[in-house]
Amino acid sequence: MAESAVKTVKRIIKKANDSKGDLYKALQAYRATPLSSGKSPSQLLMQRRIKTSIPIHPQLLRPSDSESNIENKILEKQKQKQYADVKAKSLKPINSGEDVRMYHYDHKQWSIPATVVKEVTPRSYVIQTRDGTTYRRNRRDLKPAPLNENVTCEPDTKVMPEMIANKVIPSQYDRQSEINTDVNKPSDQPGDNNMTMPKMPVPGPPEVNEPRRSLRVSKPPTRLITEMP
Repeated sequence: MAESAVKTVKRIIKKANDSKGDLYKALQAYRATPLSSGKSPSQLLMQRRIKTSIPIHPQLLRPSDSESNIENKILEKQKQKQYADVKAKSLKPINSGEDVRMYHYDHKQWSIPATVVKEVTPRSYVIQTRDGTTYRRNRRDLKPAPLNENVTCEPDTKVMPEMIANKVIPSQYDRQSEINTDVNKPSDQPGDNNMTMPKMPVPGPPEVNEPRRSLRVSKPPTRLITEMP
């Protein structure tokens, strides 16, 4: 099939060169000539006829889709919709006057607080930001604002009750200093004054490993231009 088409086009080019005619008009006539199937190459490719130097009715230049092609296109679109709806879900509608967060496409965050003014069409809302600017956004670009929650912190059960009452809570460094002071303090028991308690090691700054230098001797490359006198 392809070899036959190539052979036909080569014959057209040879005839156009021998007759010193216009090659493009010869190819145009070939594209507009019906084949053995009853359709021209342009109809097989673009589903319509092309305009030539021969007068033709404008109605014949319009695309002519058969019923089978239309049904196949409808089935293809339905199949695409079916695959697209597998992971899709309907979002909950938003009422007027509700606080929302609008998605900021530049920052990729839900960082613009706003209030819903009204619902124009299904899944389309008019919102107003804090500076008074109004926008029209789709439901997927809006998210209900989170509710303010009171965060409560529980007191540390290891701290003494009197220190909690006086609102004095020692930090981690104060506890470490108290431990070191108790260790170095001499004992009141007899016979313990000659004993020396070891001091707890104090962590020092972290060691920084310097990069090791290469001991390889680098030689410059010998170039031809340097060896010439």
